[in-house]
Amino acid sequence: MNWYYDAGGGERQGPITEAALDSLLSAGSITDDTLVWRQGMTEWAPLRSARMPSVGSPETERCDACGLFVPVTELIKIGPSNVCASCKPAILQQLQQGNDLPSLDRGGPAWEQKESLGTWSAAVATVKAVLVSPGEAFSTMKREGGLGKPLLFHMLLGTVGGLVSLVYNAALRMAMPMPEPANPFPGINIPVLTGWMMFAYALFIPFIIVVVAFLYSGVFHLALMICGGARQPFETTFRVVTYAFGSAAAIQLVPGCGVYISGIWGLVCLCIGFARAHEIGTGRAVTAVLLPSAICCIGVAGLVFAAIGAVSATQGVH
Repeated sequence: MNWYYDAGGGERQGPITEAALDSLLSAGSITDDTLVWRQGMTEWAPLRSARMPSVGSPETERCDACGLFVPVTELIKIGPSNVCASCKPAILQQLQQGNDLPSLDRGGPAWEQKESLGTWSAAVATVKAVLVSPGEAFSTMKREGGLGKPLLFHMLLGTVGGLVSLVYNAALRMAMPMPEPANPFPGINIPVLTGWMMFAYALFIPFIIVVVAFLYSGVFHLALMICGGARQPFETTFRVVTYAFGSAAAIQLVPGCGVYISGIWGLVCLCIGFARAHEIGTGRAVTAVLLPSAICCIGVAGLVFAAIGAVSATQGVH
């Protein structure tokens, strides 16, 4: 079932799927009062009334698995969820294999529906959902479906955030010039070299983001495995990393402290995302996020103490 909706100012958007409509509703991009239309309706109507069953038609309710509205008589109660007849075999198969009842209604975030919503609308809705309501966003995040869409989201938002940070830094250096330290290489123009390095960094930002996304996802998934929290495949971890850090990159648009807030809130969203997507406790998710940094700190401390010990032993011999 495809829907059209009033985006404001007389602009009509669509067609979009039922799941995409729900993503916009949960993200706050539309409300129950937004005018919508679908095939079979005689005129545009508010969303709340458009979804109500018409007089004489059977009462309908939403299937928690596929998101479609079906007659109540066709719904089957499995645990706490209402599942339609079409989804019942797959759900029962999961239970027969000894798995927990799968988390249903996972079709988000809005970026997963960018073809029907439009790139800009989907990006804004996704950033808003992840930053404002990360628990809900990752509870409904699509855990599988390919790496391309989440990677593209991270690359686009990360590139924009990185370029804006470079512009802010360059403007700050021009507005508040610092005394230049003594040049240890008289034959090299340090300011010009710095400018070229910033230019090269700007060109390679997308490539760096892609490499870092896979690197971070691999490290965090390994940490989740060590903590016993990797209940979903690598793709789920990758999706959490890209949507969390991609959305947080938008905070870099804030001058000054934006880059620092972005890093901190990105880690917070990461912890919440791992807990919701892998369906583990928040404490275990936080442990998995902090474990790589803790291991690095312990390793560096070990190297420092080893170096100090070697120097002391050498001095003792002499």
